[in-house]
Formats: sequence, structure tokens, C-alpha cells
Amino acid sequence: MLLGMLLFITVSQSMANNIMNENTEHSNDLITKAELARRLKVTPRTITAWTQRLRLPHYKAGRAVRFDWQSVKNHLHLHYGKGASL
Repeated sequence: MLLGMLLFITVSQSMANNIMNENTEHSNDLITKAELARRLKVTPRTITAWTQRLRLPHYKAGRAVRFDWQSVKNHLHLHYGKGASL
């Protein structure tokens, strides 16, 4: 568990730069898990884990899961961004 949190802290710090540099032209679109993983430069399996453990904001209809990019960015920045305490 501790190793997982340490890994997340390291990943989230480098991820903060990726989030801030991402083009937000389509920020109102809902995106898939695969697209979110691509934007955050992690695997889709990591997105699944983060959705469960970190409570990433998402929408679910049946088996389909979609993410609002702006909401995810805000959530990660607020809770895990630079200077956040874990």
C-alpha cells in the first residue's frame, strides 16, 4: 500500500505538467478510459484503479464509463497537484 502511494506521488508530480500542457480545445467532451490514459500517460488499468481508489469523477451507463477531461484535471490538481498534502 505504501509503495503504491509513493509510486502515485512520483507519477502525479510528473503528470501535473502533462495536465497543464494538454490542449483543452475539446474540454467539454466526454472521453473514454483509453483516451484518459493516453492523456495522462498511464495504462487504462491504472485509470480503473484510480477511478476506484482516488474517486476520479466519471459517468457510467451500463458498462460504458466516460470521463469529463476538465473535471478529472481539476480533481487531480486539487487533490494531488504540486504542494498538495497526501
